[in-house]
Amino acid sequence: MFGKKADYFALSGSNLRVYWRMVSDPLAVLRARRAEIAREIELLRGEDADLATAENVLGRYANLSRPGQAPAPAPRRKSERPGSQREFVMDVLLDCDPPWLQTGEILEAVARRWNHKIPAQSLRPLLSGMKREGVIARRGRLVALSSRAVGKGV
Repeated sequence: MFGKKADYFALSGSNLRVYWRMVSDPLAVLRARRAEIAREIELLRGEDADLATAENVLGRYANLSRPGQAPAPAPRRKSERPGSQREFVMDVLLDCDPPWLQTGEILEAVARRWNHKIPAQSLRPLLSGMKREGVIARRGRLVALSSRAVGKGV
């Protein structure tokens, strides 16, 4: 089949085939191992994407707040327009992916989603108050709802 009797050996009872030639060819062994790893990586990427989606959904609907933090806001339907700047900010932070945004990104998201402009000079004091109340967490210039910031080094 392969020219030499010792070139090929099939294990009985399985689909695994061992090529004796590979034993003497380290490059073939290396390439076979890399191909095996590539297949496993693709399987893990698919599973990781599924887990990330499940984590995102569960994080939105679970009350993951820690002691001293405000509870996670209830999910808002798209048709319910927020009534205050605070509600606009909370709505954007609740639905954003990834959960951490810079202040400029918050302003852009509010404008894009609700066609509402929050002045930058109003946002900073609002965020400071929300931080004191435990509603949001900050990491440098990034802002996230405390309930979504769990496990992010906050």
